[in-house]
Amino acid sequence: MNTSWTVANTQFELHRYPPNQHDKSLQAWDSSDDLVVQHVLDTYQHTLPLPDILVYDDLFGAISLALNNFPLSCVVDSYVSKMAIEYNHEHNSKVSPTVHNSLEKPSAASIVVVKLTKNLAYLEHQLQAINQYQENCDIIATGKTTLVTTSVMKLFERYFDDVSSSLAKKKSRLIFAKKQHKKLVDDANLLKPKFEAKWPEQNLVLRSHANVFSKDQIDIGGRFLADHLPLLTKQDNNFTVIDLGCGNGLLGLCYLQQNKERIKELIADEASPQNLNFKMIFADESHMAINSVQQNVEINANELINVCNFSQDDCLSQQPDNSADLILCNPPFHQQNTITTHITEQMIKQSAMVLKSNGVILLVANKHLAYQKMLKDTFGGFTVLSSNSKFVIYMCQHKNVNKG
Repeated sequence: MNTSWTVANTQFELHRYPPNQHDKSLQAWDSSDDLVVQHVLDTYQHTLPLPDILVYDDLFGAISLALNNFPLSCVVDSYVSKMAIEYNHEHNSKVSPTVHNSLEKPSAASIVVVKLTKNLAYLEHQLQAINQYQENCDIIATGKTTLVTTSVMKLFERYFDDVSSSLAKKKSRLIFAKKQHKKLVDDANLLKPKFEAKWPEQNLVLRSHANVFSKDQIDIGGRFLADHLPLLTKQDNNFTVIDLGCGNGLLGLCYLQQNKERIKELIADEASPQNLNFKMIFADESHMAINSVQQNVEINANELINVCNFSQDDCLSQQPDNSADLILCNPPFHQQNTITTHITEQMIKQSAMVLKSNGVILLVANKHLAYQKMLKDTFGGFTVLSSNSKFVIYMCQHKNVNKG
């Protein structure tokens, strides 16, 4: 993996996160990072005092690291991006900037840099936040030429003035705009999930923020696994379930709905939420996902909210070993815009660490994704619980696997 990045005659050591990924073809920056960094330096580095910069979606910290001489802060939705920014700044002996989550009011800035995303709903949320929270400022968006579309330009024109774009350079382009006119959105709209999906058969209403997977429909892979969830038995006490990569909480909420009466029996005699016989953990790296699932538990299973924990995490990095009885997982096969299997591999390996002896993971995947070797190498084998024309559900039980 190429980790040596030179921009504006300065060399940095830059890693994707987590470091030491197997795919050597991936790197932590692209030509759109070079383009925007060079433009900002050429335009503003001799301005005194140096202007405050706010960077949206600096995926692995490339932009903020290269512009570290400016007073700068970042906004990210991804916990992995936050960790990457901190890791790469420390690795290059630089002070990490303040990193805001995607739903909080960020620092004021006179220059706002936006790393473009394929997710137009999420991009619009970012533009709305700039429109709401920033006063007069210059906006510079950067991305591959394929991302600078007519729809994207219209979004910028909806919220800002003087919108234009640069010529392409190394297959990347910049969009320029100015925030001058009055605010078009308010705090309440920014903080409220705007998307909804209903599953009447499961009595579920799922509301989601813009950067949540399958935000406006019930994911068909998740639906398939939800139809094959196990039931709690009378022998299941002190039982912990993790919805890993939970998104809007589909799998965990289905489990709560299907086992509601047994869960109520387990917790009926408990005096406090800190000493429960049942625990449901929703884990995801997206702040918008965790915020969405918190609201969805309140909507769909409010009487069980005390048994629920919500964890923004890099897979299961914050969960203790030997702590879970059941893990439900519908893993992603991409990191931001890059197709990769390392996230699923990390989920599988960390699940083996976190599961108790005889604990079980249920994982649903597209049939074309070859996870069998990962599961066999990690758990010693697997069972196909069910399959259809598109998906397969794998079941693995943690035995006496070496956790070293």
